[in-house]
Amino acid sequence: CRPLPCAPPHPTRPSCRCPGAQNLHLLRLRKPNSLVFCPGPKALSHVNNSIQLRRLRIARMAKSFIFSQHEQVDRALFDKIAKSYARKDAVPSTSAARRAIVQRAMRPIIAQRGGLGTVIDIGCGIGAQAKYLEGDFDNYIGVDYSHELLEIGRRIFADRSDIRFVEANEKNLPFPDRMAGVILIVGALHHMTELETVMLSLTRIAKPGANFVAIEPQCGNPLIQCLRWM
Repeated sequence: CRPLPCAPPHPTRPSCRCPGAQNLHLLRLRKPNSLVFCPGPKALSHVNNSIQLRRLRIARMAKSFIFSQHEQVDRALFDKIAKSYARKDAVPSTSAARRAIVQRAMRPIIAQRGGLGTVIDIGCGIGAQAKYLEGDFDNYIGVDYSHELLEIGRRIFADRSDIRFVEANEKNLPFPDRMAGVILIVGALHHMTELETVMLSLTRIAKPGANFVAIEPQCGNPLIQCLRWM
């Protein structure tokens, strides 16, 4: 603070007085004939708010970085194990169970609406849900960030014009607003970060009255866990 010349201190007045500005105080120093500018309550409140906002921004940036690193590790893992991971939809024991689960979840929607319309399958892997829901949708769009899994799906459904695959992150989907009649997530919700951002992204692409269906593995059932590896 910069000392300012002033009148000698009054013997009976307090050592601190306000010059009239709401955000500024003049405090007397021990050195005679000098004053120093000091921030008042409103100025201090503004400084504190600025510090809090800066801390929040830093925390958000750190959180986004951590989530981004997690997604990169997850993507690299699924690219590496794509061929073996795809077996769960080829092996009869697991594919039959997965088919039954998906069909049971979709049955009430089909009964009510007569069909599924455009299905967007988030975390689709090789797109096995398109096979399980054959004849019930108009268009199927599988979304995943694993390039290798999508390539397997593209080879399987190469002759189908009503089935396509898009490599994208569910937080930033390259689709127009209100296009999905059904948004489907099978065994992928537990891999996702920043669920609030994910849900906002999914809400944007959903038609009014669209159905959201999420199916998650039963980790507490040892039989289910054994079947996943058979």
